[in-house]
Amino acid sequence: MAPNAREVFARNLRRYMKLNGIEQVTIAERLDVAASTVSDWVNGNKYPRVDAMQQLADMFGVVVSDLNAHSEVAHVDELIAGFDELDVKTFGVTRDFSPEDKAAVYEYALLMRKARHTTD
Repeated sequence: MAPNAREVFARNLRRYMKLNGIEQVTIAERLDVAASTVSDWVNGNKYPRVDAMQQLADMFGVVVSDLNAHSEVAHVDELIAGFDELDVKTFGVTRDFSPEDKAAVYEYALLMRKARHTTD
């Protein structure tokens, strides 16, 4: 079963927050919305208005469609969950990549990370 639009948006929002090192409170302050509103977005309970969606996209250096794109690669969030600060900075350059290309880069990074840890 495909996730609904709010779930897709929430997953992408969490991913871009992680990649950019931005916390919910920062989003609330920059967009001048309640922290509970941002929490609802992050948890997939609510969907932001169009103007807030554009502000989020601008904040992350992406287009609105990136925030709403359903990636064909499952569990991208889990792929980047273990990234350290250097990984996040390194793969921050993927901002202009399509969601599918970003997922491919994250998968490759995960493989490289596993290889790096098995040789240590």
